[in-house]
Amino acid sequence: MAAQSQKAAADGVKPSLHLTRRFRHPPQRLFRAWTDEKDFAQWMGPTGFTVPSCAIDARKGGAWRCTMRSPDGKDYRVHGVVQVFDPPSRLVLSWIWEQGEMEGLETTLTIEFKPDGAGTELHLIHEGLPNTAQRDDHGKGWNGCLDGLEEFARAL
Repeated sequence: MAAQSQKAAADGVKPSLHLTRRFRHPPQRLFRAWTDEKDFAQWMGPTGFTVPSCAIDARKGGAWRCTMRSPDGKDYRVHGVVQVFDPPSRLVLSWIWEQGEMEGLETTLTIEFKPDGAGTELHLIHEGLPNTAQRDDHGKGWNGCLDGLEEFARAL
């Protein structure tokens, strides 16, 4: 189950989201699920979403883009740049929505893959969210994504 801690914006710092999940697969396999376009498209998106298009230039400085489609057919596009590419331990991406309330706002997504016995403890940190409502909405979305990653990993 996800552990979530949230930092309030009372001191002027934008809220951030922190989630932790444990997986039975080694860090190398989970890192690949985040950086291989075909794997990424199989699990990314909140519960019920699909990924009709995805492009990842998996290297530091590489661009990435993803379109997630909701169950009602609405597309949500996000893109960014790979800021840190340290296989299989750490991946940092800029995260920029292309529409909606957060259109054009650059936030930072960090995924850390720590060996945990034969598996992995995955830490996801999404920083720079504009307010607690967006942090909470992103928390719901990311929990759905991580549920999808668990399901994807289980099928391997």
